[in-house]
Amino acid sequence: MVSFGCFAADFSPKDYTITWLRNGKKIDPSESSTSSEGKKNETGTFYNAASYIQVKENHWKDDGTNITCRFANSKEQDDVHLTYGGGCVEPSTKLEIDILPISLETMYLENNADLVCKVHSSDPVEVKWFNESGEVLSVLESPSSNTYIARTKITYDEWSKGMKWFCEASIKDSIEVPTRKNFVKNNAFLVLTESQWSNAVDGQQDSMQSTLNTFIILFLITLVYSIGTTAIKIR
Repeated sequence: MVSFGCFAADFSPKDYTITWLRNGKKIDPSESSTSSEGKKNETGTFYNAASYIQVKENHWKDDGTNITCRFANSKEQDDVHLTYGGGCVEPSTKLEIDILPISLETMYLENNADLVCKVHSSDPVEVKWFNESGEVLSVLESPSSNTYIARTKITYDEWSKGMKWFCEASIKDSIEVPTRKNFVKNNAFLVLTESQWSNAVDGQQDSMQSTLNTFIILFLITLVYSIGTTAIKIR
């Protein structure tokens, strides 16, 4: 498979389409994925969009094969073409994405947990979390020691239903296709250590014990009051 990426920056209004063509014929939209986000400034809201597609190698490596990305909105239509000429472009080094395991202790006790994505790079990097709908969920934290972090919070309900989240990383202002890595519930089972499980269980037990102790105290107070009242009546 050969991957292509198409990027549109700072356009308005939001309504747009990105269409892929091979030798002038539309490629099935289900074979591509597109996402967008908006940003506000003093003159209004402008949008960026990115679309990615994979084409079978034998559908690309024919001399003269033309792949087109067509961007269109109510104001303009632009075509960007790439024609195969028998050359070979070596891919750049892929960014390594590290998704930290969530804390199951926090998830079970607080019904939510932080989902953290880390990328190490000497170049400026953009890191984002997306949900299954393509909605951006996080804001990049201030980098430290060439480490870039994106953090988002997920709920127990979302996690237990097996929802999927995507961490996307790309070199800033690069035209390379971003690197993506997903996170789903099954990955989280690796996080549960004996210590974390004990803490979670102990937390629940402490809560139950506290409730039981309160009940016993109230019962004893009621019992003493009842005995005292009966003794007064007998006298």
